[in-house]
Amino acid sequence: MFNTDHTCCICKQKGRSVQINHIDGDPSNNDYDNLIVLCLEHHEAVSRKSTMGKGYSVGELKLYKRHWEYEVRKNRGLIPEDRPKRKPLSPIEEIVVEVLSIPDGDKRAFEKLDKLYEIYLWLGYDKDISDALDHLSLMAGLGYTRLSVKLADIIYQLNWHFVGPKKVPIGENEVRRIINSIENLETIGKFAGEFNRKVSVIKAVCRNLQNFHYIAILYQKRGIEQKVASALHSVKKACLTTYEEGEKRFLKGSKIVDETTENILLELEKERPSWKSIVINLKKSLNSTKNRT
Repeated sequence: MFNTDHTCCICKQKGRSVQINHIDGDPSNNDYDNLIVLCLEHHEAVSRKSTMGKGYSVGELKLYKRHWEYEVRKNRGLIPEDRPKRKPLSPIEEIVVEVLSIPDGDKRAFEKLDKLYEIYLWLGYDKDISDALDHLSLMAGLGYTRLSVKLADIIYQLNWHFVGPKKVPIGENEVRRIINSIENLETIGKFAGEFNRKVSVIKAVCRNLQNFHYIAILYQKRGIEQKVASALHSVKKACLTTYEEGEKRFLKGSKIVDETTENILLELEKERPSWKSIVINLKKSLNSTKNRT
């Protein structure tokens, strides 16, 4: 309510009585991004089911929410009017722009991703490459199917050298980098499960999440394993999410996630029985399809 100035995000007319509405229609989903403030009139319009005209879509409501909250912050002086001029693009940023400007599946985009990998080999995994992968992971989910598959593999390849503590030690910086890589895979997988529904992408994401699981086992890093488990749960949840009435869940994608989860569970119960809470969460995720049927 405070972030919207107690005002409807659609009509923006102050002084009207308002309510909080669940954007996706699910009253149990109280994530902040799923809540929008609406006046009584627009709350009724959003909730009304009618065949006479096109209602408000989930995406449309999220845009209304985002734009009005931004305007409120700006009016409160929390967003500077004059932003500093942006510096010229760095070579790595140029690669990102070039990759996204090439049609999906074009081998030129793959070559440029390989170039990022070569930069990493020569110069290390610096912040620019980390930012590049964050941005690519987000944008690839908007319809770049083949790019998403390639990107999922590259994300793991940047960490492939962690073959065991006796040969390659791992510190806190490396753990944070690995967790960031898992988060990027999670982003790609969530888009593929919720919107694009591409089996090839889900397979690539799950394959590489399992690779990160092996690193967690080798180095006995509970935090990495927790992130893998969390990512698998998020991707599966995305596969089971629907927005429109009559829309089917992406069960093929959910099945792939379940198979990966089962493989990891078998290894965890054999290798790391002390990670009991992680095992319990993985089993809950595995049973979630049955619970939602």
